[in-house]
Amino acid sequence: MNKKRLQLSDIKRVIITYQDIDHIGNLFELSNLIPELELLAHADDIPYLTGDLPFIKFTRERIEMMPGPAKDMALHFLESWRAGRSPVCSATTADSTRAAPIH
Repeated sequence: MNKKRLQLSDIKRVIITYQDIDHIGNLFELSNLIPELELLAHADDIPYLTGDLPFIKFTRERIEMMPGPAKDMALHFLESWRAGRSPVCSATTADSTRAAPIH
């Protein structure tokens, strides 16, 4: 971003392609840093991203195999998500393919 002279506020949308930690791990921080950030996901993924259903790939069993600090961070992330603090709310368009940050 620095080479292109972009700022964090230049990010307007994030497309969530699947549930791995490297794709969703920074959603809390990004949604806090960019309150107007729009999160986009397939309609079938919305219940997982809102916390209504447990993640399929990002499970406690997989987290237990991670090394030290990564494991601690992942467990904290998963507990926060399950505690209803997902940065994603329900679909916002008629085709149900879009999600928006919780404000």
